[in-house]
Amino acid sequence: PLACSPLRHFGGRWLNRVSEVATPNEREKGGLMVATGMTVPGKGRRRLRAILLIAVLLAALMVSPMLLYDSIGGESTCFGPTHQGQLTGAVRVPLFGENYRSYCIVCALALRTYGHEKAVGALVDSFAAMAERHPEVTFVYGEIGFPWGGSFPPHRTHQNGLSIDVMVPLRDGRSLRTNAFNRFGYDEEFNSQGVGEGGEIDFEALAAQLVALDQAARSRGGRIARVFFAPDLQDELFRTAAGARLKATVPFNQRQSWVRHDDHYHADLAFPCQ
Repeated sequence: PLACSPLRHFGGRWLNRVSEVATPNEREKGGLMVATGMTVPGKGRRRLRAILLIAVLLAALMVSPMLLYDSIGGESTCFGPTHQGQLTGAVRVPLFGENYRSYCIVCALALRTYGHEKAVGALVDSFAAMAERHPEVTFVYGEIGFPWGGSFPPHRTHQNGLSIDVMVPLRDGRSLRTNAFNRFGYDEEFNSQGVGEGGEIDFEALAAQLVALDQAARSRGGRIARVFFAPDLQDELFRTAAGARLKATVPFNQRQSWVRHDDHYHADLAFPCQ
């Protein structure tokens, strides 16, 4: 499913209802007959869904102007572990900053970028530190969680506000492409050298940002509990200037998880929860 799963299901139901007016012959040919009588080829379904997502975004911007501002929320309290938790007083990660942006505005409007205030603060502070160390990089953060925590499909964690996804930065100042056709970055693929169709992973910037995230978390009384990143890419990460410190202070997964985590890393932060 798309990372922004509520919108995916909404778009899917809409397309199914539209397809009901197509003749059997048209359906066999992979076409859609819309209300105007125009046939949309099967290959146009993805484009039609992208247009639908843009329409939803524009409508949401008109009714939700508050989401264009910085974080909203109060004093955060997390309950339980990352895979079976809840959250109150959540804070939203800002859509944009000096050197970072959201992976998906539509998904942010669907309330998928909320977290614990300390986790969100540590993330934003790590980006601020990178503005000085790697000013050429624009970071892209991914999914965080719902304001209330709890189940967060398709993820197994992200339930107590302390889980963070950050897309891998690319060399030459490029950012990972995020759109409806690649699940907003979650369908990008890289080989064991960190090379993909969209570019090459900037391991130096990635390692430095992870160290900055751990430092920012520690300044708030927490730390990074664990990072999930593709095991076949970790050696490249640890060979960077910040790699030795990163390897010594931040635990990484040793085995491949159910998701490869080559297009992004997943970090679980450790702060006191009830």
